[in-house]
Amino acid sequence: MALRETTHTADSDLFRQELSNMINLRHPLVQLSQKIDWQSCESRFGGLYAACVGRPGHLIRLMVALQLLKHTCNVSNEEVMATWMENP
Repeated sequence: MALRETTHTADSDLFRQELSNMINLRHPLVQLSQKIDWQSCESRFGGLYAACVGRPGHLIRLMVALQLLKHTCNVSNEEVMATWMENP
């Protein structure tokens, strides 16, 4: 039995919505993220990670953002991870 082709648009599929359409663009953390030079973070920290060693890594942007949240909110690693898991 051949599979039927389906077309999805961003407007018709709840799980394919772009993040920018679902979050409050006026939130202070969203505005801060738009001011950070993420390419600079990639170039400065990218050399500190080996691509083929150990588990697959996370995006450098994610790691920098989590560290920023940790220090801005003065919370532990566990607390920032619990918050991120609940509300990425």
